[in-house]
Amino acid sequence: MNSSPDAQLQAPKFAVSISAVSDDQKPFHPYDFQLQAADALSRHFLQQGTRAGILKVPTGGGKTAIASRWLLQNHVAKGGRVLWLAHRSFLLEQAKREFVRHRALARSASSATPKTELSGVTVAGDKASWSSVAASDDLVFATMQSTCREDSMGYLDLLVQQSKAGLFVVVDEAHHAAAQGYVRVLTRLRHYDCPLLGLTATPLRMVEKDEVRMWRLFDNKLLFELTPSELFEKGILARPKIETVPTHVELQLTPEQLADVAKKGDLASKLLEKLGKHAARNKLIVQHYLAKQDQYRETIVFAVDVDHAKTLAEEFQKHGVSADYATYDSGNASEVLDRFANQKGLKVLCNVEMSTEGFDAPHTQTVFLARPSQSQSLLWQMIGRALRGTRAGGTEDAWLVTFVDTFKNFSPLDVETLIRGSELGELLEPERAAGRLPAPLQPVSHALLQELYQLLISNTKGEFLGVHECIPSDWVSWEEEFEDDVQTRQVMIWDNQKLGYKLFRSEHLEESSAPLEEPIDEVLVRQLIGLFFADCPDPLPRWQDLAALLRAKQKGCQLHWYSFPERDAIDPRHFARRFFDEDTGERTQLTILREFWDSNALVRFIYRNVFENYLEEVKLYKAVEAEKQACPPPSPKLLSLVPSQPLERYPEGQGYNLLSLRDAVFSIPSHFPHGAPPICDLAYLPEGGSRGCWAFYRNDVRAIRVRPVLNSPSVPRFVMESLLYHELLHADMPNDYHSKQYRVRERRFVPTQAAIDDALARGFELPTEQAGWRNLANQFLDTLHERYKLW
Repeated sequence: MNSSPDAQLQAPKFAVSISAVSDDQKPFHPYDFQLQAADALSRHFLQQGTRAGILKVPTGGGKTAIASRWLLQNHVAKGGRVLWLAHRSFLLEQAKREFVRHRALARSASSATPKTELSGVTVAGDKASWSSVAASDDLVFATMQSTCREDSMGYLDLLVQQSKAGLFVVVDEAHHAAAQGYVRVLTRLRHYDCPLLGLTATPLRMVEKDEVRMWRLFDNKLLFELTPSELFEKGILARPKIETVPTHVELQLTPEQLADVAKKGDLASKLLEKLGKHAARNKLIVQHYLAKQDQYRETIVFAVDVDHAKTLAEEFQKHGVSADYATYDSGNASEVLDRFANQKGLKVLCNVEMSTEGFDAPHTQTVFLARPSQSQSLLWQMIGRALRGTRAGGTEDAWLVTFVDTFKNFSPLDVETLIRGSELGELLEPERAAGRLPAPLQPVSHALLQELYQLLISNTKGEFLGVHECIPSDWVSWEEEFEDDVQTRQVMIWDNQKLGYKLFRSEHLEESSAPLEEPIDEVLVRQLIGLFFADCPDPLPRWQDLAALLRAKQKGCQLHWYSFPERDAIDPRHFARRFFDEDTGERTQLTILREFWDSNALVRFIYRNVFENYLEEVKLYKAVEAEKQACPPPSPKLLSLVPSQPLERYPEGQGYNLLSLRDAVFSIPSHFPHGAPPICDLAYLPEGGSRGCWAFYRNDVRAIRVRPVLNSPSVPRFVMESLLYHELLHADMPNDYHSKQYRVRERRFVPTQAAIDDALARGFELPTEQAGWRNLANQFLDTLHERYKLW
């Protein structure tokens, strides 16, 4: 090779020697969490046979390095090929550099003919086309725009067919994957059973349906998650210092514009354009920087549009500040970004969204948010540009300056609200606190409200028993010292987790609890979750939360436990039952709900200021209530067949075999006409647990758990088959919960002939009404519960 790898990387096609890695190349020392992420990828893709999932690592965590190193060592070294997809060409260049940097990992000592060269091609509008991809290319970096075209589909098929050792697909910035082009391409690749890995710092989209669609593409699996708070603790992210600057600019928004903001999370382009052309506002932004330029130093300014970025850059230049702008359609964008990233004299970089993804300038001291937004993913991407900590070659502190405009009936989300609504919790130091009203004695932080919002909005990603069944119950708060800093930490507790936390607290968090002898790491904490929350339906506690509590106990922190006083008020079942009992007209119900909505800030926050979301859930629960009431009460005959004594138990290893029952349910053609859902694990729960349900399905591990008390000769076989059918439906419809479509299918339950014969032998009468067997099974279980109060 005559040319250097760096020189070759400028061309669409490249080939670099694996053996000729420069001795003076800067060594790469992965952080412990990067090794843990790589282990998670191995565990899922190599050991468990996972075919798709998302790796969530915050900006600054090196997700590209994690994925490229793992793929080189575990896929490319074995002869496999990689397709790396992104929506911007500069993201492809960033990924290409990481693969070349770590190319030595592609050596395979076990191979008879070890690789000596790493080759690849970049398919993008200004690079090569899909026809340039050769069968010998190990790596194909392609923009989604070039891939999703109709004339590219044949080349995509050929790429898979020529990948004899398998094609591994990576989607960079995977939160874009809900777009139509991504769905088309990824669906085609999933048809070939190509493993699919999504990389993102913020898997959030403002439209809930988009988020559901995105997660479905990745099988609803989160393979590894690292929170920003962990990066703060490790010094990889800088300490944010927040400053809010009021601009006193006011725009009048129409009801239609307000509705558009609530739906999209952002102002319309015409309104943003008005802000960008506001001369006094632009002057204020520049003057604010000049007043503190020694403190702010290298600064990235996010403008509302291209003209605004250009105008601000010129305004900075007029006042003697070295500034420039970079946008996607500016010809010298790469040169400007390079000047800023490599500290070549450029102090201020003005842009629209160009440096929100993939751009790396760890020396950035400050971010100016000169454009309002309610998009959490966009805001986090923007502020992440300045949050590289000292361990990541960045700064100890980072200034996040938001310019807040005043709107009638609408307050844009500022950075402080964003951060306090994220997992960063109380790590931040608000710079401007004067003039605030005294806080209540037991405030519910935005961090907790954010978790509440993530779980209670409609169309969540489908990891839970039912989004409405997971109501926040309590939270625990404490103050913890970190070197010379004191931080307030908080952990949310959901209804289904309450008993597990009670047992965990009694065993490990009381003053009298014996200290743990083992190091508090992920392995230990996941073992504790298995011990205390084995019979807990989704969502399980995050292992990071339990680890934080254990470390707080070790440090002697005082833990304070609180309950949510508002929890009943925000539960949509409250109005559903009221409307059913009172039988008020729809117009009256709508008026009552609207009044409650307008008067309750918490419910508006939870449902993202979209009243229709809350209305839809109230209607859903009203329908469920009506269905319950329509079901006839248990007959005297049925009541006589429910055991009046504690249930007799089968000896261990005998009785109802869950796998056999599952196969029996599958044997009825009408149950799953499109094929049986995959279930990896089916087992009885450990003895002694009580979580308020007979059985549950956990989507993340595709497992069903059943209470062992039902393994009894006193329980009819049709009841067990009905219960398993209910949970298998959750596996087949993970995003539908107890929706109308779900309940329609649930009513189709039919027992096997063996179950019918068993019911007749016990004295049950054959039901004649629609959904009769399902209703009969539910009546049996409800009566059993009422008779023994099993939870």
